[in-house]
This record gives sequence, C-alpha cells and structure tokens, in this order.
Amino acid sequence: MQEDEVDRLIATIPDDLTDTELLTVELAKRIGLIGRLFQDAVQGILDELNLTHAEFEVLAALRRAGEPYRRKPRDLARDLVLTSGGISNVLLRLETAGLIRRTPDPDDARGRHVELTAAGLEKARDAVRGATQAQVDAMTTVPPATARAAADALRDVSLSLRAPRRL
Repeated sequence: MQEDEVDRLIATIPDDLTDTELLTVELAKRIGLIGRLFQDAVQGILDELNLTHAEFEVLAALRRAGEPYRRKPRDLARDLVLTSGGISNVLLRLETAGLIRRTPDPDDARGRHVELTAAGLEKARDAVRGATQAQVDAMTTVPPATARAAADALRDVSLSLRAPRRL
C-alpha cells in the first residue's frame, strides 16, 4: 500500500496513544486532507468568478432553495456554519456586487429575506457547474467503486458521530 502524508504524520506520533486514538487522529487528518484537496480543486473556478468560498456557499444555498431563490439570513448562517457577523459581511459583498438583494419579510416586520438577483442566479449556476466539474476532474484517478465505498463509509462515520452517546 502506498503511503501519504497522513501515514507519515501518524508514524511520528509517540507510542503513548492507543490504537483507537491513533485511528481517530488518522481519520480526522485524512478527512481534513481530502476536504482541502477538494477545496483546492474548486478554488480556481472561484477565482475566475471572483468569489470567495463563503460567497460561493451562500449563492449555492440560495440556488438550492429553488424559486424564488430566497432564504432568511439567520437560516443561511446556521446551515453554512457562519457567525451572524460572518454572514453579514458575505451578504454585504454579494449585495454590493449585485448578486443578491434583501427584501422585507412579510411575516416579520423587522425581518429580511435574501434572494438571488438574475445576475446572482447566473453566477450561482456558473459557480456550481464549475465547482462540480473541478471536483469531478479531481476524482478522475479514483475508481468509482472506491469513491462509492468511501462515501458510504463516511456517511456511517458522520451518522455515528452525531448519534447520542451511551455510557
């Protein structure tokens, strides 16, 4: 089996960790590495479109919402794991660029919605298509069966990590 940087890192960890602890460190590091590799693959298209990763995530989330491509800022912040200050900054940049507009919430006099403009929808489509293609291109050397097995295994890990702990 071929070694990667995670294997080399794990080999440098002192012997005082148990096998379970080492496996946990290895899994966390490997997930982080794969995430960075995907982010690096997508970064080129985001640079071409003059978008930050956070701006891309907001545009993609609004697009996924379907017509009228509208959501509440607090829901975007929660779903994208952004602070209220972080989402405010991203929304301000997107609004300044003409990609979103803020509209009154008819159900809450103090509330606002954020929605894609026509230019924002076009940018969101371009960004999602470009990012998806970049990820597909990054995966060209990974056999489909390996990718499927990894996705299934990571789902199991994700669900297990969120399951209530039994003492």
